[in-house]
Amino acid sequence: MKILFAITEAEPFIKTGGLGIVGGSLPFALQEQGVEIRVIMPKHQGINPQLLEKAQVRATFTVPLAWRRQECTLLELIYNNIHYYFLDNPYYFARSQCYGDDDEGEQYAFFSRGVLESIPYMGEFKPDILHCHDWHTALIPVFWRAFYGQDLFYHNLKTLFTIHNLKYQGIFPADVLEDVLGLSWDYFTPEKLEFRGNINYMKGGILYSDLVSTVSPTYAEEIQYSYFGEGLDGVIRKRKDSLVGILNGIPPREKAFKLEDKVKGKREQQQKLGLKVNKNIPVLCIISRLVEQKGLDLLLHVIDEIMTKNIQLVIMGTGEKIYEEKL
Repeated sequence: MKILFAITEAEPFIKTGGLGIVGGSLPFALQEQGVEIRVIMPKHQGINPQLLEKAQVRATFTVPLAWRRQECTLLELIYNNIHYYFLDNPYYFARSQCYGDDDEGEQYAFFSRGVLESIPYMGEFKPDILHCHDWHTALIPVFWRAFYGQDLFYHNLKTLFTIHNLKYQGIFPADVLEDVLGLSWDYFTPEKLEFRGNINYMKGGILYSDLVSTVSPTYAEEIQYSYFGEGLDGVIRKRKDSLVGILNGIPPREKAFKLEDKVKGKREQQQKLGLKVNKNIPVLCIISRLVEQKGLDLLLHVIDEIMTKNIQLVIMGTGEKIYEEKL
């Protein structure tokens, strides 16, 4: 089985959260099971240039995006026996951050279309499955059906779309449909990409992929209900026969710590952070994006009480200003 793994971040190249951990670990786990897997991701500015020193230019080609014709360079690097492809376009990816720019709807539409355009330049590797992750790659199944499905070269390609975090869906104004995606207004219906008067990329990935997966069986059940469904529970129920939950694991290298290593690590962190070094004082540590979904309102509600105890609290992360300031 040949899989092209399309994702926006992967360790050790770049990681902003859990997605980067999956991107760095899952391909190796699949390869160990006999899958021929290759990873494709944007060439973000934040990637350490030293990691890409041995990357080779595979091709330069034009990516169509509605009326735009953007040049793209495909780089290839073999790292730990896995082939990585990097889509390079300075206009879209030479930025100080991976996400959050005003034009990220266009940015990741370009990446999604670029993934499909790059496949003919991968030589002998022709994927059976395109594995797409979260809203940033959710347009790949949509574009495949709209522009590539009748092409014999792409004809047998199947798509798998994995939902890591349903809260972030890639919702953009309606005019993006024609002006950026190059799709007709036929797609602007509740049965397709329309979502409360806007365009929803995540919805497209759920509806147009051959199979949908989530990061746990429990999550796959939860998101079919309104409380967890973030407005897409009806769409997900529609695909429930093609929905599967596979529990995210911990990479083996992350499990190799012994108890004495944790004791040593705690002592070193107390020293580094200027905290009182005492093995009997618990250290509570949160490393997280500082956003509502992480339950920070619950923490803020009891943080004063927590700090009356004989504990040390460490919080590391960035996110919404309200949480950064209150913490």
